[in-house]
Amino acid sequence: MERTIFTCSVDRETWKMTGIMFFFLLFYTAFLWMLHSVGWFSLNIAPWLMTFLCIVVPIIIYGIQPRRLVISDDAIRLECPFRTKVIPRDAGMEVRRVRDYDTQFLVRKCGSNGVFGNWGLFGSKRWPRMHFYTKRGQKDWIMLRMGDGKIYILSPDDSEAFLRIFS
Repeated sequence: MERTIFTCSVDRETWKMTGIMFFFLLFYTAFLWMLHSVGWFSLNIAPWLMTFLCIVVPIIIYGIQPRRLVISDDAIRLECPFRTKVIPRDAGMEVRRVRDYDTQFLVRKCGSNGVFGNWGLFGSKRWPRMHFYTKRGQKDWIMLRMGDGKIYILSPDDSEAFLRIFS
């Protein structure tokens, strides 16, 4: 099999949600600074900590989200600016679109949702451990269900071509 590369970009709805989240983070930070400046807030570290978090956390989230998916014979590589995640391909791997009942009652256990998409460990009624690396809406999500039970949710820009490779 020839190496195939798929891009992963953020869609318009995800950009809107990211903008809303940034607005609330900045508003909350400004509010803490205002309380601190008038003497109503006695903790001196809170405004500094919130300012630090508003700068560092989005950079970290942006850096661990995949930019490209590289599919080869033996693995699927998620290439991110800060690291590369390798998902080994096995014979028992099932690849399909995510259905509505797969993510019913979806709960974030660790990670981020809303800023640059969804990243981290999530759980749902049907699947208790799902590893998310999505930057697009749910209609573009692809589920990789590995033979060992691990589940990865990805969102390549061209999800139809991604599914054709595995069919």
